[in-house]
Amino acid sequence: MDNLTLALRQLDQALDKLGQILQAEYQLLMTLTLQPVALQGITHDKSRQLSTLAHYDALRQQAENHCGLRVPYTGHPDLAALWWQIQTRNREGAARAESAERRAARSANGPGPYP
Repeated sequence: MDNLTLALRQLDQALDKLGQILQAEYQLLMTLTLQPVALQGITHDKSRQLSTLAHYDALRQQAENHCGLRVPYTGHPDLAALWWQIQTRNREGAARAESAERRAARSANGPGPYP
């Protein structure tokens, strides 16, 4: 079960780092002058972090199989709390992404008609 706890912690940390990368990418995309080299670096970091997430999720699934457990880890409060934290971070990240998309769409459409 230690491997499952470790995998969940690593997954949570990787999600946090991905959120930071996405925030940096958004800020870069919203600048008046696009910086291709910087954007390429952010894109590379994002790709690498997504691979890291996939790796930790695979480790989580292997640990689940080994322990015979499945999410939401009923009867295991520590694991359930970690999973809840991961799900919360994931929902918050999705909400931030949706909000950023709306702001970007408004920005791309311009200020709108003037009265």
